[in-house]
Amino acid sequence: MRVNDIAGFLLRNDIILEGLRFNRSSTLYELVRQRISLKKPTSTCIGLHDLARVLYLQGEFEGWDYPYYKVVRTILFGISDPYIHEPDQSPDWQIAVAIGLLLMEQPGLNITEQVPIYARQDAVLSAIRRLQGQGYQFHANDGHVTWVSGELERACQIMDAAVSAYGGWPLIRRIFERLYPYLERGRYVIIRHLAMAVREDKPLEIPWGYLLNLAAKHLKPAVPEMQSEERFESLLELSKDIVATLDLEPYSGVEVAMVSPTRLIEALQDAVVGDACFSFEQLRPIDLFVMLETLFKAVDQAEMKRELGWTVADALVLAKIIFGPDTRPCHSFTFRKIRESTNLSNAVIKAMLDQFTHDPTQLNTEFFKPNDIIHCNLNFRPLVAGQNQNRLLIAPSISALGFYIALTDAIRSYDTHIDEKVGTAAEQLVSNLYIQHGLQPVVAPGFYEVSGERYECDIVLETNEYIFFLEVKKKILTRASFSGDVLEILTDLKSMFESQIQSGRHELYLRQNEVLYFSDGTKLEFHGRRVVRISVSLLDWGTLQDPLNTGSFLQAFMQTNFGVMSDQGTSAAVKKINAVNIALNKLRTLEFQLATFHHAGRPWLFDSLFVSIPWLMFLLDRCHDASAFEAKWRSFHAIRKPARNPYFQIL
Repeated sequence: MRVNDIAGFLLRNDIILEGLRFNRSSTLYELVRQRISLKKPTSTCIGLHDLARVLYLQGEFEGWDYPYYKVVRTILFGISDPYIHEPDQSPDWQIAVAIGLLLMEQPGLNITEQVPIYARQDAVLSAIRRLQGQGYQFHANDGHVTWVSGELERACQIMDAAVSAYGGWPLIRRIFERLYPYLERGRYVIIRHLAMAVREDKPLEIPWGYLLNLAAKHLKPAVPEMQSEERFESLLELSKDIVATLDLEPYSGVEVAMVSPTRLIEALQDAVVGDACFSFEQLRPIDLFVMLETLFKAVDQAEMKRELGWTVADALVLAKIIFGPDTRPCHSFTFRKIRESTNLSNAVIKAMLDQFTHDPTQLNTEFFKPNDIIHCNLNFRPLVAGQNQNRLLIAPSISALGFYIALTDAIRSYDTHIDEKVGTAAEQLVSNLYIQHGLQPVVAPGFYEVSGERYECDIVLETNEYIFFLEVKKKILTRASFSGDVLEILTDLKSMFESQIQSGRHELYLRQNEVLYFSDGTKLEFHGRRVVRISVSLLDWGTLQDPLNTGSFLQAFMQTNFGVMSDQGTSAAVKKINAVNIALNKLRTLEFQLATFHHAGRPWLFDSLFVSIPWLMFLLDRCHDASAFEAKWRSFHAIRKPARNPYFQIL
């Protein structure tokens, strides 16, 4: 009997559900039901791929001996013989064959020994086994292996105590010594590799963000006998295992490039929480200087002087002192050194240092577990108070972000409109960046009318090959999102959806009419060029702005509507989720209209992008005219390898 015949029979007669040995009220049962019933071949393929990994994780942990599970595992590891001789006719065996065949024969997915289907699950299970060997307890439920209640807290308590004993400052020095090879043009480009086509060993990633936040919580002077290499390595190993149990890291490029709607929420959480654990937010000092010079022009300096005792110009002077060319991680500053480097008065310097300096006893005090980002305040200020009235900074690219946030917070304390002022100035900043690098925008901004309605384009660029519509948003990714709060992630992403709607409307009108006439007389002609829609955020959003992730997430969003989770069913939550669904419905409608112009399918991967102003500055570093920019953009299209880092793609 051909396996395909069995698969078709099972799907038609729903035997596949009857044979599963799970409680029908369980999440896993519902997961199976949903993924088996998908109609589109590609979606079915991705959904069953996800299902197989779920079954594998729980099956390996519990040591399943069910016949159907053994056959699933065997088939998914690469047996491709389409015939089964003398088949066992039990429902369990038939289920295994059906699932395996569907996975292997669906269009768009080639399951062989070369694809690391289970590398992620094996890594998680290996970490769990090591922790079990240390006495920690786990249990499996609905396809997930999780800590027994209280056990994660116990492990994190031991980790916290170990970091405290080692000392925060010594640990920070060791962290940035290890990260030095990743330092590129003023920022750490931390790469998290994934396999693309061949099975390859992938060690557990070091959770640099988790370690850094713990170190910041315990900023103590060095105790030499506590800083052995062995102690440092043991910290790395325990932190890697703890974070690995959260199962945040995809191991295959397939997982990143093909996100199924059924895994979308989980994938979003993996992305943002993974960023918080494995990396950290940054801003290059040279980019900070530009932002200080341009984003705060609308701030009344006289009023600021009255309210705070200093101005943005004073803050820029201080920034250029503490982020000088010789500044390194754990750099120390004395009040005297700062005073001797400027003509600012002692009173002004003191007032600014009070605003820009952390009390170390109040730093990350409630941070405990890897995803406790909502309790982190490390990025709120650039400096930390030290002994003898010294000030220290963690690292230039981390502290530069803290400088920007502290300055904005200081102004916001008396000017509630600062965010609107910054948002307006951000559009001009992006336009100026392109002009400085030899690209004159077509309009910045531009207005046009359609059927009596007036529309605005923030920035339009054109080259011989491309037309770029850029929409700039001031929205930042909140700490609640970095902690994995689904509702907050979706609410934050709504600004991206809205900017894609705006730029998509421009693209649709241009394609329909071949030309776009702006109210100032400027004309934009299509000429069959590739249209790229770019949503620009004020600061980095991490993995969500990696092009592989942006494209796959947007495709999954186009097939998804969200309801309110039962534990978040408040009126405020309902309003937020409804606003997300409204934005997604508008975007879907627009994409349906645009689909008529894309006979080979919508090229999501590079035609809808989500980037940040710091990323654009990094991109434009080495572009001096339109041809150089176009060449850089073409190379950007040729993604070398997924790295969960948008900066890696433009090195």
